[in-house]
Amino acid sequence: MNLRISLCTLVVACMLATGCNSEQSRIAVSGSVSLNGKPIHDCIAVFQPIDSRGSQWGATAVVSQGQLELPARNGLVPGQYGVIFTQNQPALEDYEALRLSGAKNPLNKKFIPTRYTVPNDLRITIENGMAPISLSLKSK
Repeated sequence: MNLRISLCTLVVACMLATGCNSEQSRIAVSGSVSLNGKPIHDCIAVFQPIDSRGSQWGATAVVSQGQLELPARNGLVPGQYGVIFTQNQPALEDYEALRLSGAKNPLNKKFIPTRYTVPNDLRITIENGMAPISLSLKSK
């Protein structure tokens, strides 16, 4: 029994000595997102790991005025990631203006092509010292 307790104590001590973190350092990610050459507004970029070098965890970043920024504390570990986008719902004032203008189902107004809202071939590689990314989406 003492050997089991000693072994558990040793494992816990090793974890504490290494900061309880076996994951690699996270990297800040920033850059631009456009659709047909125009900045995208009000959506979320979802980074999903696709290789074994990187993390098991992805991250999300708000895209505003065509820019995204993911600080290091919420960043990505080196590796390759697939990118998909989800659309934010319009602000209440925008929704009301669309509704009053007679728009059909203003909450479902789509501006991101469907192929970018599901897993696709849009990939980025995250590495130390990387430059800002540029994601250029195209509709058909």
